Amino acid sequence: MIRVVLRSMRLTLIWLLLIQGIGCGTMGSLYNRVMPRDEDELKKRVWVIPFLDQAGVGDKKMEQIAADLEGLLEKTGRFLVIKGMKTTPSSHIILTPESIFLINPELIKSVDEMGIDIMIVGALVPFETESKKEGIWPFRKAKKIVDISMLVNAVDVINGGFLFSHLETVESETSSSSEGEERKTTLKRTTLDEALSEILEKQAELITEKLRVHPWRSRVLSTDAGALIVDGGRDIGLENGSIFEVYGIEGSIQSSDGRDLPLLGEKVGEIEVVNVLDSSAEAAPLSGGPFEVGQVVQLKR
Repeated sequence: MIRVVLRSMRLTLIWLLLIQGIGCGTMGSLYNRVMPRDEDELKKRVWVIPFLDQAGVGDKKMEQIAADLEGLLEKTGRFLVIKGMKTTPSSHIILTPESIFLINPELIKSVDEMGIDIMIVGALVPFETESKKEGIWPFRKAKKIVDISMLVNAVDVINGGFLFSHLETVESETSSSSEGEERKTTLKRTTLDEALSEILEKQAELITEKLRVHPWRSRVLSTDAGALIVDGGRDIGLENGSIFEVYGIEGSIQSSDGRDLPLLGEKVGEIEVVNVLDSSAEAAPLSGGPFEVGQVVQLKR
């Protein structure tokens, strides 16, 4: 069952990407500018939203899953993991039967205003169980195999689009019983913990791999008195002398779930960082303009 859902999910995601990526000529130019090219040295601000609990393991377990994933991402040294933000995922996120996440646009907007680059959303999906028999009659044993699966998506906060989606599954064996003997399938806590640990390790590795080459981007926060302030400072490893390309926003395109995804416009100009602060930086114009609040900045290669 999980494998069927996974194939359906992949087909649906491919369809979404086709809609979002080649729906018009401007969208093609958008992806030319934002698709991965080289590794970024700047840390990306990441927020792991508590996952949806479709397996019924309880709130405490789901909180632990989020905390464990945060810890794994922090260990890579590539991310600035944002903690302490409380939200109820079920009030902002829906997982459709086709394994597509529908996210409240207001949540993405508020997260964008906080300077977060990537949202990690996910779900622990219902466990799938199948029975298998082993051994020789009359000593045959019946064993149950439980598929423990976790679906994870990464969302680019700047444009609200999904960067990738991955379903990771681990098979766990429950205790055996003699053939013909009825026994309720119960997944031991230690078995579940071991499976979740393995899944989280693999998911964190994939997140790191995918986001490693995804370009770091941010926004112009202020242009008061001619001084350009961009979102990002010492906290992400920004240094004086860094040069950013600046892009405007030109309209939007509607995704299949009804959200308006902003389109990057043409390059406005370039700016150079002259004064790095804790979480922001002052920059000076190098070429082009005019520069305005809300424009997107991307590190020049």
